[in-house]
Amino acid sequence: MSNSFTKVEDHYEIRKPYRICHRGGVTLIGLGASLPATAAVLVDYQFPGSVFTPTNTAANVTANTINNTGSTSNLTSGPALPNSLAISPDSNGITTPALAVSNNKYFQFSVTPDNNFDIDLTSLNFQTSRGGTSTPRGWVLRSSIDNYAANIDTQVVPTVQPTLTSYSVDLSGTSFQNLTSSVNFRIYVYGPVSGSFLFFDNLTLNGAVSPVVTASTPEPSSIVALLSLAAIGGGAFVKRRIGK
Repeated sequence: MSNSFTKVEDHYEIRKPYRICHRGGVTLIGLGASLPATAAVLVDYQFPGSVFTPTNTAANVTANTINNTGSTSNLTSGPALPNSLAISPDSNGITTPALAVSNNKYFQFSVTPDNNFDIDLTSLNFQTSRGGTSTPRGWVLRSSIDNYAANIDTQVVPTVQPTLTSYSVDLSGTSFQNLTSSVNFRIYVYGPVSGSFLFFDNLTLNGAVSPVVTASTPEPSSIVALLSLAAIGGGAFVKRRIGK
């Protein structure tokens, strides 16, 4: 039995292990299943009036307020870009991605599928600008998938407010698929001096949310009955062969 398969005519995708699923009168045994879904916005943050709560959230997922819990940087509204999130390294010498991570200079958010749903991520999009001309200034993206161990992406920010640079981070890798529990993203920042701000706007997490469809495993008595019928059928076949 293969690790995965798709019954195309019924648009039925087999994905999770050890479930027996039923659809269109067909029983599929071996892997669990979820109905396919079209990629869309799972959550976005547009920061209207310096609000850090989700602006839009897809059905069957929840997302939390962007926060700096555990971070050593403060979050404010952008003074030059009022509808944005502003964050500073808040100390001198945080001038590299590695130092941003080791000194916990980040903001974060999480998204969680409802019970019996899963999410497949595709990308994280956002816009960023520097508060001034001093450099270096940039960001680092990590996630709870690997306990924030590795960079998903890191970029320097070339533009000064109010000119925003747009980024799209690819999340189509296997580690960001078939998620049935919460995933948290942290965006770390670095800059040349304390007070060297970065502004973020229009942060959007894209992906698909789909229901996980399961059916109960047959009762032991049913399995015994099926095996008995198979044995009887096999015995009848042997008798017919002997009688020839």
